Amino acid sequence: MMNVTRARTLATQGLLGAALAAGLLLVPGPVSAREQISGAGQLSITLAPQADTASRSDGVDTYQVRVVNRGGGEVEDIRLTVPFQSAYRLAGASFTQDDTWVSAVGDGVATITIEQLRGVDDTVVATLSFAGPASAASNALSSSVTARWTDQNDKEQSVSSNPPTQSVVALSASASGNTVSFTGGAFASYEPVTFWYTAPSGASTPLVLHGAQLVRLPDTNNDDDDDDDEALSEFLPASDRGTVSVSFNTSGLPAGTYTLAARGNWSSSVAAATFVVR
Repeated sequence: MMNVTRARTLATQGLLGAALAAGLLLVPGPVSAREQISGAGQLSITLAPQADTASRSDGVDTYQVRVVNRGGGEVEDIRLTVPFQSAYRLAGASFTQDDTWVSAVGDGVATITIEQLRGVDDTVVATLSFAGPASAASNALSSSVTARWTDQNDKEQSVSSNPPTQSVVALSASASGNTVSFTGGAFASYEPVTFWYTAPSGASTPLVLHGAQLVRLPDTNNDDDDDDDEALSEFLPASDRGTVSVSFNTSGLPAGTYTLAARGNWSSSVAAATFVVR
């Protein structure tokens, strides 16, 4: 019998892996919650594999699922769908809010109900433990968790979490002249994503968005840049599928191999790609 309590990075190879190991990818700090609202998502949901998911020989995988009310207002009857591998079973669940519970467990899927989230930043964290074979071929979770609810206009809404990986996910990169385009990611629905690049020397430079174009921060001492500054954004919201598409003009960069990285400010998921400047 399951004991349920009720209480209220796929690593890429080569240069990218080496850069991470050496600490050369400097991760910027998260943006405050109120600055992150994309306008498209009332709720956000993120998924964080815990330390025991690094081993498949201990028979236990634990995850934290965090649901946050980003838009404010009262959201009721939120249903989380948690798909898991058939070799596992849901062995335990605890919640930081007492109106949250496991409402159903089927073959390879669990449903969690949150009665309500009452305002901006109201948060529920679910800690879910799965038991499986002593030496499993995969972890308990291999896909995103989904949250669904009905809004005040009786319209069905849904958002998905980032995928359950602790490793860096590869972005795809394609070059045309001096412009490199990047697509992909492993972020939560509508999550704000920040960007930076790391030079061959190991120095990292933050990037901001001018539309869908990544640019370096302009000189703050130049008054002529004031109008351009107003059009810049520190982050790009991910799509409903948790992906981003951006481009970066490499003009002026010294020749060499660089790494562009993207970080989700809600999930802390990181995606990256290498590109070459000739």
